[in-house]
Amino acid sequence: MIHFQPEDSPLREEVEDLWTRRKEQEVVDKLAPFMYKEEHSDTRMLFHNAVMRWKCSLLDDDQQHELQQWIEADVERKWDLIQHPWKSSQGEGVDDLTAENQYIQE
Repeated sequence: MIHFQPEDSPLREEVEDLWTRRKEQEVVDKLAPFMYKEEHSDTRMLFHNAVMRWKCSLLDDDQQHELQQWIEADVERKWDLIQHPWKSSQGEGVDDLTAENQYIQE
């Protein structure tokens, strides 16, 4: 599975390298099909998104399926934390109702 991890990630290193070389013709040509018209490669986040679209296009069907499952699980986990913010600080062995009450009191 390909993950963009905060530290020591080969993918992160590749994105950083591409960002520093973003003006080089080789990088421009590689990412052009994945850069939306309204995006500018000088905007770091939009550049990163284009790199991720390019990297995802290189995945085979099994890898794309695994990535989709990971995305769906991550979205579900984040949605659960939005609906139940106390779960992020809920200690082990503490039931949901107790954790919710502690969160509200804080």
